[in-house]
Amino acid sequence: IEKGIVVVLAAGNRASENELNLLAQHLPTDVIVVGACNHSLEPVQASKDIGWSSVMLGVDIYAPGIDILTCDHPDNCNKGYEQVPYWLQNQTLTQDQYDQEFNRYGLFEGTSAATPIVAAAVAWMKSINPHLTPGQIKTILKDKAQKITYQSAQILVLDAYASVEEAARLATSK
Repeated sequence: IEKGIVVVLAAGNRASENELNLLAQHLPTDVIVVGACNHSLEPVQASKDIGWSSVMLGVDIYAPGIDILTCDHPDNCNKGYEQVPYWLQNQTLTQDQYDQEFNRYGLFEGTSAATPIVAAAVAWMKSINPHLTPGQIKTILKDKAQKITYQSAQILVLDAYASVEEAARLATSK
C-alpha cells in the first residue's frame, strides 16, 4: 500500500461478527474489503439466495456475487452445468444450444466472484489516472457507490462507471 499498490480483499464467506471485527482492526485503512450482493443489490447472506457472504461489518463495498459466468477449472470445463443463469431461466434451450453455451463455463458465486469485479474497476481507474493513491481509490469507490438501505443500515454497491468517470475527471483537473 505504501508503494501505491491497491489491495482488494474478499470479506470471506461465513465469517462471524467477531472474526470480521478482528479482521477490521488489523487491516490497513486503505485496504478495500469486498462483500457479495445479489441481483436485488442485497448482501448475499441476508437474501438467503445461497446463505453465505460476510454481511456489512467491515465490508467497504459490495459487488455482484451471484450467477457470475466464468471459465471454470479445466477438470470441470467439459462436464456441463445443471444450473442455468437467471437471465436464461425462462428460455427454452435445446441440448445442443445448452452444451455449446455452458460446457466450457461455470457459474461462480460468493465474495471470490465479487472481488475481481471491484479489482477490475480499480485497474480501470488506475489505467486512466495512475497517480491515484490506494486511499483516493477507496474514497472514490465509496463516494460513487450506490447507497442501498438494508435493515436500517446503508451498504455501498459498486458503481464502476461512476468511479472511473471520477478518476478521469481528477486526471484532467490537474
